[in-house]
Amino acid sequence: MHGMAYTVALDTNKIGSVAETQEHLARTRDVLHKRLRKMGIHHSIEPQANARLLVRVAQAGSGEPDLARRIISEKGLIEFRIVHTNSASLVKEGLVESGYEVIEERPARPDKKQTVNHHLVKKEPERGLTGKYIKRTAVTRNQLTGHPEVIFEFDSKGARLFEEITDQYKPRGTVYHQLAIVLNGRLYSAPRINDVVRGGRGVMTGAFSVQEAMALASVLENPLEVPYSIVDEKTF
Repeated sequence: MHGMAYTVALDTNKIGSVAETQEHLARTRDVLHKRLRKMGIHHSIEPQANARLLVRVAQAGSGEPDLARRIISEKGLIEFRIVHTNSASLVKEGLVESGYEVIEERPARPDKKQTVNHHLVKKEPERGLTGKYIKRTAVTRNQLTGHPEVIFEFDSKGARLFEEITDQYKPRGTVYHQLAIVLNGRLYSAPRINDVVRGGRGVMTGAFSVQEAMALASVLENPLEVPYSIVDEKTF
């Protein structure tokens, strides 16, 4: 059997005791297993010394090691942040208000041409709404464009926060707000809040292939909070 072996190391500077390190290591192992299993990738994960894991991925098809690497390396931190109401004019003038930052968005286009938008977005997730409240994901196709998209569903607490946020920022007069969906520091979309959203469901769109959308859904459903990185990789 041939494939790739990745050594994953946790950032122990972000962890307290030895017991906590072992707990986070076990959690990381479980999450990576769930991600790879959901994609149907044959693998094994073994704990190593110094807060590390050895992840072996069998090469069953072309491109699979690259997909596995992306699934392993993604932290899966999704945040829901509010876009400044004067984002366009402030970005144009090169002004950044305190508590905000400029993030790039590269939306998908029917003609496949690459465009870049810039948004002035809050640095922190609104009311602490992050991917830790996501309980389920699925991949579907947009009925108008036919492009793959990722549907996500919050748990009860996340659904309540989502409803409260959209209620607070729903249109009032001519003032509209956008809710930025940020994954690992990258802005995937910034839809306008048109009304209160009940039921706790949302969607992520982008220039995804079906495989990329499935990998994203797998990562979103199994996020990790402790920083880690791939420190070694080799074939076997």
